[in-house]
Amino acid sequence: MEKSIHVEIHGNHGNVVIGSDIQQHIEHSFNTPSNPDLAPLLAQLTQAVEQMLAHLSAEQAAEVREDLERLQEELQKPQPRKKWYNLSIEGLIQAAKNVGAIGVPVIELAGKILRLIP
Repeated sequence: MEKSIHVEIHGNHGNVVIGSDIQQHIEHSFNTPSNPDLAPLLAQLTQAVEQMLAHLSAEQAAEVREDLERLQEELQKPQPRKKWYNLSIEGLIQAAKNVGAIGVPVIELAGKILRLIP
């Protein structure tokens, strides 16, 4: 089955139109993080991760989805816990390194997000 992903981002808000079961894994991606500057970066990271998933095994893809979901949840808290968001970002970066060039946007966006978190 071919997966279709279309993401539109306007300002700090995004609309997602998805033609597969991926939607349930990114439904939290546009919830507002505690730091409003993170919202567009988190949306971009979600899109980059979704593009990367096709290049991972089913097991790896499930782990990456979980890391992304945990990162999204943690960043919505008034005081994100460093231990938990670092663990999630490390998982995303490791997976991105394993897929080569397709993972570069994930690595870059994860770095930008880390610089914005207190």
